[in-house]
Amino acid sequence: LQDFTGENIFSCRAVQLKITLDLSEQHNVWRRVVVPLHMSFYGLHRVLQKLFGWWDYHLHEFYVYSDETVKKSENIFNIDRPASHRKGYKPVVNIVDDEEAFDYKDDDLPVMLNSVKLSEYLPEYGRMKYIYDFGDFWEHYIELEEVIDDYDKYHPICLDGAGNSPPEDVGGQDGYDSFLEIIADENHPEHENMVSWGRSQGYESFDLERVNRFLKLQA
Repeated sequence: LQDFTGENIFSCRAVQLKITLDLSEQHNVWRRVVVPLHMSFYGLHRVLQKLFGWWDYHLHEFYVYSDETVKKSENIFNIDRPASHRKGYKPVVNIVDDEEAFDYKDDDLPVMLNSVKLSEYLPEYGRMKYIYDFGDFWEHYIELEEVIDDYDKYHPICLDGAGNSPPEDVGGQDGYDSFLEIIADENHPEHENMVSWGRSQGYESFDLERVNRFLKLQA
């Protein structure tokens, strides 16, 4: 039909996002992706899992931020660590995947993950944070780069990226640094065991084509 009409038979509104995994300065782990705005935040969660090689073992949540920053006269400590933004932006909503979150959240920010479309907050707001694994506490900062009015795919596409993601359950930033140090040292007594463990946890180099195959399959 597309060949017959000479036009795309499907188009939708989408956004281009850059997602950066918040690690220490020696690391540079990021992905750039286009996602349709009709996707839910649960759908975006699944996309992020594929982009960074996570296995969806753990709880997760999103924060959406306004352009307003915390003023000097305000007490920054009133915003707990998960809700805080590294540049001081104020959270607008906390999108959670577990109803139990409503029991321990003190504010009126939480809403359920699967009930919210991206279009409810994007592109009005251009900053978000995705937290995965409340133990290792991986923070992914999300920036809206572009709005695409005539996106002609039914699935997300990863455009670019750099850096390898940490393996699951490595122990957060400190554990990841230790892991990298050991696998880089062939003389370390734990070298072989750590390399084997990393392989079992899916630790591998970022592969753009492989990621896009997964994104298309899960659409």
